[in-house]
Amino acid sequence: MSATRTIHTGDGLAWLREHTPLPADHSIITSLPDSSELPALGFEGWRQWFSDTSALICRTLAPTAAAIFFQTDVKRDGTWVDKAYLVQRGAEGAGVAQLWHKVVCRAPAGTATFGRPAYAHLLCFSKALRLELKDSTADVLPRLGEMTWARAMGIDACIASVRFLEKHAAARTIVDPFCGLGTACAVANALGLDSIGVELSNKRAEKALFPFDATRVRGPAMTMRTLITGAVTLATLAGCGRLHPAEDGGTAGGTATGGGSGGGGTAGGQAGGSDGGTLDCSAQTFTDVMIPMRDGKSLAAIVRAPTDPACHLPTLLVQTPYNKDTAKTLWLSNPGSNPLFDSPHYAVVIEDWRGFFGSTPARVAGAQPYGTDGYDTVEWISTQPWSDGNVGTWGVSALCQQQYRTAVTKPPHLKAAVPIFCEMNLGYDTFYPGGVLRREYFEFLSTYFGAGIVSDHPYRDVAWTIAENQLAPADVETPMLVVAGWYDLNPAGSLKAFNQLLASSPAAAKHRLLIGDWIHFATGGESAGGRMLSPEELQWVDNAKVIQRDSLAFFDLHLRGNAASAASTWEKVRYSRNGTWLSSPGWPLTTTIGRDFYLSADGGLSSAASSGDVALTYDPTNPSPTKGGGTLLPPLTHGPTDQTSLLARGDAAHFVSPPLASNLDLAGPLTLKLRVSTTAADTDFAVRVTDVQPDGGELLLSEGIRRLKLRTSYQTPDRPKGCRRSSCWW
Repeated sequence: MSATRTIHTGDGLAWLREHTPLPADHSIITSLPDSSELPALGFEGWRQWFSDTSALICRTLAPTAAAIFFQTDVKRDGTWVDKAYLVQRGAEGAGVAQLWHKVVCRAPAGTATFGRPAYAHLLCFSKALRLELKDSTADVLPRLGEMTWARAMGIDACIASVRFLEKHAAARTIVDPFCGLGTACAVANALGLDSIGVELSNKRAEKALFPFDATRVRGPAMTMRTLITGAVTLATLAGCGRLHPAEDGGTAGGTATGGGSGGGGTAGGQAGGSDGGTLDCSAQTFTDVMIPMRDGKSLAAIVRAPTDPACHLPTLLVQTPYNKDTAKTLWLSNPGSNPLFDSPHYAVVIEDWRGFFGSTPARVAGAQPYGTDGYDTVEWISTQPWSDGNVGTWGVSALCQQQYRTAVTKPPHLKAAVPIFCEMNLGYDTFYPGGVLRREYFEFLSTYFGAGIVSDHPYRDVAWTIAENQLAPADVETPMLVVAGWYDLNPAGSLKAFNQLLASSPAAAKHRLLIGDWIHFATGGESAGGRMLSPEELQWVDNAKVIQRDSLAFFDLHLRGNAASAASTWEKVRYSRNGTWLSSPGWPLTTTIGRDFYLSADGGLSSAASSGDVALTYDPTNPSPTKGGGTLLPPLTHGPTDQTSLLARGDAAHFVSPPLASNLDLAGPLTLKLRVSTTAADTDFAVRVTDVQPDGGELLLSEGIRRLKLRTSYQTPDRPKGCRRSSCWW
């Protein structure tokens, strides 16, 4: 007969009172909530409630049955609250003996955590059952195992608990009075035992019935019959306050009456987590906070969190060096215009980087610890009463790269990231494309963040090797939606980062790439560095809010567990071609076919090879200026721009193809091979590829440059093979 799973919607403590004592073959696995989930009780009232509830659970047991508690300590006012002690105090009051107390590692040994510790307690109690020495088991479980949500009991811990109860307590049914999403119930089924769960939230109760992959507990797949009974009812329980999701996502409810151990007042009703239950979590308020870091410094942040303390939401984290108040104005102050930040299903934290704006006092000597700052912030968020423990990061440009720095530190509660318009490691090609310094980019970054190694290392030496390998894609365990723009500063860098993630990240199967017809300022309103974008530039911003809408779908899938999210059906790569969205299993496209065009001496560009030379006169002190393309600073135009005014300078060789008989899609890298001689000791050859319009205008599609002396290697400059009179050849 297949194992059964029964989930009751109702009050877990009331259910226990009604079923005391439990049958001899029924044992309990559960978790109890911490004080932040019971604000109506106050801290001392919660402590008493915690021990009283532990005692009630132990009293329901048959003599040879057992109860196992999974609890994680929390910090309060800089001191630890030991939940294991509170459980032990309740069990002793009930006259029940402790069989063992084990430690479960939530993070690798040696890991510093901030908020919840790197370990959890696993405690077992029984009235009459006793163990012989030969029945001893490991006191330290090396890993918690996969978690169905951020505060869940890990699957490995569940397996150990269920197997112990089956072997030593002769358990045939596992009971969890605070079952939440039903991890313990599902694992019991997968190991062949029946299970009973009690959950106040209808939505959580329904999720607790979801099918479970039994292979995750290293056992054979099983057929499970699941049913849901009852309706949400609230019982009157002395000293039982309004409960929020417990550590396994559970909820309980009731009424706290004056004179009970809860300390007076009343509290009751239904509470839910990120699914909201019957709660409306859309009412949210802003609070300025200082978030503590491991070195004793604090970073300034704005928190937008639900006003109802019963609401526990996943959180979007934006880390910025450009002022959190500016980001708030841009993304949080215009309801109806930002689909991601308008969602009522998320709390939001916007934090100033260390050393910038509100976090200026936190600056330290030398390199700033941006990566560990990200880790500490994520883990701080996971401990807040408005958080359900799931955190996702989001941001553009510098805010994008900070997400990679955070991800490689592997914060346990970081569940998704959307890095927009950046590469993982700023490398030589970023600052010296083709060996030529990208002045506008360097001037901005050096002014705002410091010059770093750029100005002192014009060739790709060991300093660049180190910089280009600072962050390892293999350390990224978080699913990422990488966003690139065809007209961004460095789309090749975004594509490179995505392919690196696919090659070595443990989460490779979950990464996705989105490429649009966007400039660098596509997500930032209608301005660029203090000036309004022109009508031509506005064609290349994300007017349809595709980035935010897709970010929301990605977070819904990975932070809220919404399997119905559109993100669950996406192919690896989605890209825009003239406004039409297409999909591909990878990038570059596997269907791309190479095509050669040849320059001709008469200014033609065709598929037929020809011979001849073209002379070009130029003035190195007056180089051809940048006009459009992937630019950053306000004085420059951004995106595809007409290049005809540059032709009038007379310092460019111009090659034009015949009118195309049909549309030509360009998808992939462009390469130009030249045979050149020059009268200078060195020359930079710059190339622009344009689309000739019906009116004769030439719209920029792509551009590149190469310094002649670095044509074979960026590490060591070449020298001319020879010079005669005023000419040199290479």
